[in-house]
Amino acid sequence: MVILEVVLLAGPAFAVRAKAQAHTLALVAATGGTPRQARRTVLATGVVVGLVGATVGVTLGIAAGALAVPVAQHFDVTRFGPFDVPWLLLVPVVAFGIVSALLAAVVPALSASRQDVVAVLAGRRGEGLPGRRSPLVGVVLLGVGVVAAVLGSGPGSAAPALVAGSALVSVLGMILLVPVAVALAARLAARLPLALRFATRDAARHRTRTVPAVAAVGATVAGVVALGIALNSQEVANAERYSPQAAGGLRLGLDRRRQRSRGHRDGARPLAAGRPGDPPGGGQDLGRRGRLRRVCSSARARTCSSLEYMSSLGSPYLVASGIPDWMGMTEAERQRADAVLSRDGIVLLTEPGARDGAGPAPRLAGDQVTVDVLRSSPETDASATGPVRTGSATAPARVVTVIRASPVMAVLAPRLVQRIGLERTTIGLLLPGPISRAAQQDITEAMSAMSNGGYLYVERGYQTGTDVKVIRAVLVALGLVLMLGGTLTATFLALSDARPDLATMAAVGARPRTRRAVAASYAAVVGFVGALLGAPVGFVPGLAVSRPLTQDYETGATVLAVPWLLVLVVVVGLPLITALVVGACARGRLPMTARLG
Repeated sequence: MVILEVVLLAGPAFAVRAKAQAHTLALVAATGGTPRQARRTVLATGVVVGLVGATVGVTLGIAAGALAVPVAQHFDVTRFGPFDVPWLLLVPVVAFGIVSALLAAVVPALSASRQDVVAVLAGRRGEGLPGRRSPLVGVVLLGVGVVAAVLGSGPGSAAPALVAGSALVSVLGMILLVPVAVALAARLAARLPLALRFATRDAARHRTRTVPAVAAVGATVAGVVALGIALNSQEVANAERYSPQAAGGLRLGLDRRRQRSRGHRDGARPLAAGRPGDPPGGGQDLGRRGRLRRVCSSARARTCSSLEYMSSLGSPYLVASGIPDWMGMTEAERQRADAVLSRDGIVLLTEPGARDGAGPAPRLAGDQVTVDVLRSSPETDASATGPVRTGSATAPARVVTVIRASPVMAVLAPRLVQRIGLERTTIGLLLPGPISRAAQQDITEAMSAMSNGGYLYVERGYQTGTDVKVIRAVLVALGLVLMLGGTLTATFLALSDARPDLATMAAVGARPRTRRAVAASYAAVVGFVGALLGAPVGFVPGLAVSRPLTQDYETGATVLAVPWLLVLVVVVGLPLITALVVGACARGRLPMTARLG
């Protein structure tokens, strides 16, 4: 894609250069020169330009690297080695520049070898109608790109290489449709103002320089739209599937070896239970004799569900006489769960569509379960293998599906914990919010200064990462730079080529602002036609990439979120900006020139 973009951006320059050599090449052909010699002449220009450009670029790159190393060293604690230039890697870079320039000169070389010698020597300019085969091939390539995108993003069989190939094939198909789009725009320009009508028809008359510029803009817009759709869909999917660790407010994790001397703040509520003396960051254990490992239904078909996993609260168990209001469940489910806890039972929490390992989420055949406490490392029987049950109790139970994410695995009544011989202690506090970022910073710094002081987490809902914001800004900036570069190059080359026509307009009384309007109109034509072609093409890989990026592996659901504002900015805003820049930078007056006809 980079090579294709470079070729398209450089294409108008070689087209104008070949147009300037048209009279010389026509004289060569009139004196016996062959079309092959004309092609070689234009291609040789590409080789020379590519070699010089690659050499200058590599030299500037080495110099920039030498200046950047001390700056990078200032921000890195690792000591850099001596300045080293990877010469072997620079050889492909030089080859890249030469090949890009050579490919950019291919189409102008073919046009120069097929020009009408008599028409060129007579001073007539222009090109014939676009071929009929190229648009058909373009439509076929677009179809192939769509099929490849669908196959590459199929459920369970995502193929990144196939999706990337679909993007490249689709862009190539779009390029073959550009001549038809430019010719169609010229036909529809009959009722446009003078400047727009002149720019559109001039672009259609000189498609050799116009098509690469329009295609470069289209490829840029396609890439920006594709990446924008993929990025935005992934962000929306992350926001929809975000699991809050606390429902509002903040969570304060305590060092359990220090909490007895600290006390609790007013309004704080204990979160979960753990054994005193656990190291910081633990919290699964509820008792000295073992670990609460599973619950088993008391029905004939005895089924067990594991209760081992690390929750966001530091422990998978919560000891409480009632369901806290920050747990996401309906009021009816809360009342039924409170009734179970009032009977010294246990409430098992599960998420919508959750699975316990390879099996289904916990289900109860009845309303009674057996709570087992297992000791993983036998202390009394060295020959024992596997966990040893050290405590057990039968208690009422209920499985509740929470609305969002389950903060803990189970809620146990206090008396049930006593019956199975476990001890409990507070390992965290839930404090009421809101809290400002400045206060969060102050608390975090104060806790970090304490020995094993714990940690602070503030629940603010899903927050878009800084990296995503940077990528979005880079997409818009990259689109603006590439569109400006391609449009400005093509526009000013076109104005240089159309200098006799503009001089004639000035001779018959055209004002300086007319030339500026023509320049802005040419930039608008290139920008809008390219954007209108590139945006639909960008949807093909964008939709294909969004599917594997956003697929939920449990439910198979995918998310598609098109960033319409970004599309509007790229399709409408950037062409308008480029047109305004070109109109402001274009010269209003030209020296008079004579025309021969």
